Amino acid sequence: MLNYQKLGLIPTFVILDSKEYEGDSLPPYTISIRRIYLPEPAILIIGLVPFEHIDNYISTLPGRKRDIIKGYEYQRWIYDDNLIQVERISKGIILKPIENFEDRMYHFFGPVFQPQKQRPPHWVELVIMFGKQIDPFIPLTKAYRLALKYDSSLPRISKQSLSYHNQIIKRKYWLGNRATIFRPMNLTPVSAFIVKGKYAPVFARILVRMPGFFSAMIEQDKAVIIGQPDCGYIETIYRNAYSFNLEIRQVLLSSNDMRSWIPRLWKFAKNKRWIFNEKEESIRNTASIRCLQHFNSNSR
Repeated sequence: MLNYQKLGLIPTFVILDSKEYEGDSLPPYTISIRRIYLPEPAILIIGLVPFEHIDNYISTLPGRKRDIIKGYEYQRWIYDDNLIQVERISKGIILKPIENFEDRMYHFFGPVFQPQKQRPPHWVELVIMFGKQIDPFIPLTKAYRLALKYDSSLPRISKQSLSYHNQIIKRKYWLGNRATIFRPMNLTPVSAFIVKGKYAPVFARILVRMPGFFSAMIEQDKAVIIGQPDCGYIETIYRNAYSFNLEIRQVLLSSNDMRSWIPRLWKFAKNKRWIFNEKEESIRNTASIRCLQHFNSNSR
């Protein structure tokens, strides 16, 4: 998993009105597009955008924007024994989340991370990151050959140079390998919980640590938490949100109408800065399509 803060990249969550959305050409830094239900259909766009280009990125997206959340603070699920009770059974363990968030809320107070403009890494490091996002254990030479497949203009690079830049990634940009476990989507759909209010960051930091959740994008007074919580836990989520005086809304994500990409970030780094030029670079020629058909096969 990459350290987006060190890269100066902000996970950006935008819901568009599907009635106004046209075409499949999206701006640079887009990583996924997915149909969602509010309950009426809409379009969810997620981008991984340099801090200095966020407003430009959002303005470039077509159609009316219903919700925008800039993930200045981005968190992934991690095990927290203060929030989860472990029950051991003969075939393994059961993770039981807490029912009352207020008992733990004071552990999660703190300011939301304030991003800053960052200089992009060396192009070789961005090439290696591209490969590692596809396969964390990919050999360095294979990562380079894969990038070369999509960009034949890349200069030649020695194994020694690849190894040197890989050490920089490990030391500065790589947070480690984390597996995301998906449940059958016909039984437990993926949902995005949008919360707004003073204590939205605190609530999001707690909820993303609950079993079944994947990630959270957090702003000063709003956040979105994405995951597959048990249906029986939904009432607990809403009850705790109301106890925090938050506005909360659950958005269902389509199980099959989705496309996702891994951007070739080295194409966006020039003269030691991130660039944004939607006329020269569009989603159709700056990303490799990663098929997510396994979602459908798992849900059957």
